[in-house]
This record gives sequence, C-alpha cells and structure tokens, in this order.
Amino acid sequence: MRTALLLLAFLAFRPAMGQDLQPAPTSLDAAQGHLSGNVTDPSNAVIPGAVITVHSVKNGSERTATTDRIGRFQFQDLAFGQYTLTITRDGFAEFHGKFTLTPAKASATLDARLKIATDEQQVDVDTSADTLDPNNNPDGITLNQKEVDALPDDPTMLSQELQGLSGSTQAQIYVDGFSGGGIPPKNMIREIRINQNAYSAKNDTDPIGGFIEIFTKPGTDKLHGQFYAYGNDSALNAKNYFVPEQPAYDSYSWQGNLSGPLTKRSSYFLDANQYVSDTNATITAKTLDANLNQISIAQAVPQALSNLSFNPRIDLLVSKNDTLSLRYNLSHSIQNNGGIGGFILASQGFNSESLDQTLQISNSQTINAKIVNDTRFEYMRTRASQNPYSTALSIAVLGAVNDGGSPGGHSQDNQDHYDFQDYVSLAARKHYLNFGLRLRNTRDADNSSAGYNGQYTFPSLDAYQITRQMLQANPNVDPADIRAAGGGASQFTLTVGKPSVAASMTDVGLFYQDDWKLKPTFTLSYGLRYETQTHISDHSNIAPRLGFAWNFGPKKTPFTLGGGTGLFYHRLPVSSIMNAERQNGVDQQTYVLLDPNTLSIHSHRFRSGRRGHAEHVSDQSALPCRRCLCGLDQSQSRRLEAGSLVSELLVRTRHA
Repeated sequence: MRTALLLLAFLAFRPAMGQDLQPAPTSLDAAQGHLSGNVTDPSNAVIPGAVITVHSVKNGSERTATTDRIGRFQFQDLAFGQYTLTITRDGFAEFHGKFTLTPAKASATLDARLKIATDEQQVDVDTSADTLDPNNNPDGITLNQKEVDALPDDPTMLSQELQGLSGSTQAQIYVDGFSGGGIPPKNMIREIRINQNAYSAKNDTDPIGGFIEIFTKPGTDKLHGQFYAYGNDSALNAKNYFVPEQPAYDSYSWQGNLSGPLTKRSSYFLDANQYVSDTNATITAKTLDANLNQISIAQAVPQALSNLSFNPRIDLLVSKNDTLSLRYNLSHSIQNNGGIGGFILASQGFNSESLDQTLQISNSQTINAKIVNDTRFEYMRTRASQNPYSTALSIAVLGAVNDGGSPGGHSQDNQDHYDFQDYVSLAARKHYLNFGLRLRNTRDADNSSAGYNGQYTFPSLDAYQITRQMLQANPNVDPADIRAAGGGASQFTLTVGKPSVAASMTDVGLFYQDDWKLKPTFTLSYGLRYETQTHISDHSNIAPRLGFAWNFGPKKTPFTLGGGTGLFYHRLPVSSIMNAERQNGVDQQTYVLLDPNTLSIHSHRFRSGRRGHAEHVSDQSALPCRRCLCGLDQSQSRRLEAGSLVSELLVRTRHA
C-alpha cells in the first residue's frame, strides 16, 4: 500500500464572500434539498454582500450565506422540514420568506428584489449553502443545476468535460456517496462538486488524482417529464477521402425521464436512454497478396455499438425524521467488430457484451436536533464477455499489419461488489463532528485465453515477405538460410496454463473529523482516518488530516486564507490481486522466444481429440511446417529444435 503526503496552502481573494466562519449544519449528510437564487435592487441591479439567513422551525438551527459579486446565493444540503428566510443589506428593507422541504419538493430558485424602504416582503418558495469550509480545496468547483444544464448531453462528452475540470482522466467518481460507478445521465444530476473536501478525514481519495461528487435529483410533487432524440447519418457528412468505398453509417440517441409523486410521502424519478451507432472502423495497413507481393489496404469495416440504460428511483418519507431512498440501475452494452482498425485486420476482431446492475439503498435519520445518522448500502453486479472471430495463430508485422487470430482470445468476467457506509453528524457548540465507517468487498472471477493462440512478431514487412517467399519456394528450407536472407521472426510468444482465476478483496475505513470554530473569523479542521484491507501484511495505516480557513481584512470585502495537509493511502485494487494470482509462475506462464528459428507461417487449427487432448489438424491450403509447435498436447513437454539449437523452450500447451 503506497502513501502520499499532500500539502497545499492558498490565498484566495473573495471580495463578496464575507460570511462568517462556521461549522457545517447538523444535517449535512442527511440533507436532500437545496435553495438558490439572486438578490437585486428595484432597478434590477445585483446586490453583492447581502446576508441570507435560513432558520429551521423544527430545531432552531440557522445557516447563513452571503451573495457573491453578481448577487447569487445558494444553500446546499438542507434537511427536510419547515424554514423561514431573511435577507438583509444596509440601505434596503429586510426580505422575509418561508418554505418547506420534502422528498417530493426538494429544490427551488428564489429571485428576491429588495426595496429601499422599511417594508417587509414575504414569499412562499418550494425549495444550496456556500459557506467557507476549511476542507475545501482551492481548486474546488461546484456546479449548480443551471450550470449542469449547460453541460453536454452526450454521456461521453459529459464524462470528458468533468474529467477535464477535475484535472485528471483518472478522477474517482462518487454518485450520492457511492464509488465505483459511472456518471449518470445529465438530466438525473442536481449538483456536481469537483475536488472539494480535500483534507477531510471522511475523504478516502488522494486529491492529486482528483475526485468528482455527483448528487442526483429526487422526484417532485408534480408530474414532470422530458424526451429528446438526435442522430447522425453518413448522407449528411463528407466521404472519407482515403476509403472511397465506405459503407453507409448512422447513429442515434434518445433519452427521457419522468418524475412525480407516488403518495403524499413518496415520489419517483425514472430515466431511460439508449445510444446506437452503426459506423465504420477504418483499416489502413500494408500486407501481402496471394502472390506474396506487398500491397496497401484501405478498407472500412462496419462496426456496431449499442448502449441501453434504465434508472428508476423512489424516495420515501418514512417519518418526519426518517428518509429512505431506493435506486436501481441497469446498463447493457453490445459491440460488434471490436478491436479492429489501423494496422489490425478484421480477422482479429471480436464481439463483446456487458451487463451492469446496481442496487442502492440510502437511509437518513435525524436522531435529534443535533445528531443525524446516514446509512447506505450498494450492490453492483457486472457480467462481461468477449468472443473473437478467430483463435488462429496471430501474426504481428511492426508498422505494417496485424493478421491472423485475435490475441485477446475468449474472456468472461464476473464481478460482484458490496459497499456499506454508516456516518454520524453531531453539532456540539463550536464543534461540528463527523465520524463513521465504510466497508467494501469485491469478488472478481475471470476466464481469459489471451495469448493462448501464440503470436509471431516480424520486425518489418520485408522480413515477413522474405520468410513467406522462401517457405513457398522450398517448404523444407533451412531456417538459418531464411534469417541469412533478411527474413525470420524477431519474437514468438505463447501463454499456457489455467485460463481461470478468482480473487476477493475487502477493505475497511474508519474516520473522525472535527470542524472547530475557534473564532468568528477562524475555523480549524482536523481529523484522523484508519484504513486496512486484505492481501497486504501492513495494517498500520493511520492517516491524519488538518485544514484551516481564516477571514481577515475589511468586513465587507475580506480576504480568505486557507490550507491543509493530509496523509492518503492508495488501496490495492482487486485487478492487481488477480494479475498476481494469474502470473504467479505456476497457474499460468508466458513464454517468449527471441529470434526463433522455429518458423511456422501457416494456419494452426485444433480440435478436441481422444480423451480431450488437442490434436493438430493440417490445413491443405496452408504451407506445411518444418519446425513448429504442432503435435503437442496438454500433457506433453518438448524441446524446440532450431537448426544449430541456439535456444530452448519448454512448452506445455492447453489448446481450447
């Protein structure tokens, strides 16, 4: 397990962010709702520095925020219940309002216009806060609903956009507190936070790699829905100049969602989308024709891809202090003619299919006015397979062509992932405490015959041509003569052994975090995290975290100084454990023979013989072999002879 020490300090000038330093609200983890809006004067000019106060009718707790330079404000993560709202600014009358948050009505936008008088205004709003948090990374970004709506609709482009904002293509993604999943459809997203809470002990991700937190929408109290579709056709595009005979292609996508109330205490949100692409894979390679002359290939091969996703969600207000959320996701993907293009010919293509299912259960309980408990459970089930068109011997000619069977072979991967979280939030005077645990388990069973068909690698197309020509002229030619003429392969590789491997990994994380408001202008954030996992011998993995935030300077336009440091652990993924199991030197071996004089340029085909042993089947149309790997079954070992016997290779074969 590797460790990474992150130290970062920053100086941010925020003339309009003059709010007091304060701990986060008691309902931070349990909250579902949010409020945002703009504040203007009677002439519609924006009012920066206006103080917005939200007061909970139930427990008396208050939260404040200050409008920014363009008059905007937002409160995030408000617990369900009744609230009153007050907006104050020197020279303007106070603005009063009230609102109620429920699972069926969890968000709203309020645009308030203050009067230059002492009149009071009162409005009812249906329903996010931007307080100075010492854990916030200076590079942190928060995207509200309007900003999310401006992002691309295409899932691939949306993912690229968010990864670009995070500064890393390997950013960890959290959706409603769960990791390991993908980015949901855009119309399901309520808010996105990027690279925030970097130094919190609750955070188990190294900030250097970046992390993205996505919060989805609950249902509403009224029936809402939308549907859109778009497509593309080759008739609307210019032809490929390098491939004159390009097959027609097209693609289309549709997405729709529906939300509304189920009962007075429950709501639903349903989303479905599909992307279908019938395009081309362009092959531009150099190879040999039937007369063994060098030719160039420019070919467009049809390639099909289909993705279908179905995402229902139900939110239930069990009681005034208990909220339950149920979510399910099904994603099915199919691809034909995968893996081809460029130097790779169609014979090395494959079909692939994957089915992903996710079940999530979240429960938020308000124990009392100061204590909130969040419990989450997730189960992810993934089944993926790959089936090649051919498992014949593979030929790789560097810089020219990849021909023969697919080196990836057959594969089947079954993965099951479990995630349990229990977090407690506690407000105690000037302290906001957060502590809890996370328990995860992943089991992966994989069967792969990658490399089992063997592959010859040639340094150039000329070497490949010389080899084929000399074997055609004299099937019994001495391999040394081929190499002397400039032919011969530079390498032969073969993988043998058990194609199946399974592994299970469990990791546990415990944390304690305290945000301590020492002064109205200074907050100290400190915490401790402990992590451990199976398959490692070191379990002394304690990670301290420290952060601070300080407001100084003029009261109306203060400066903000913040920083933090922390120790972060990188967990060993189950994929690394499986690679170690597969490549332990016993279950599976990969042999590499450099400059082999065993030259076999013909088709290898195997069938199941007596007692299940593999038997070589000669191909009448192929060139005969002189010294190759034919005739070996899974119980035999054989020394490969190469003329002057320049190298040896002990081979144990298991042909499927």
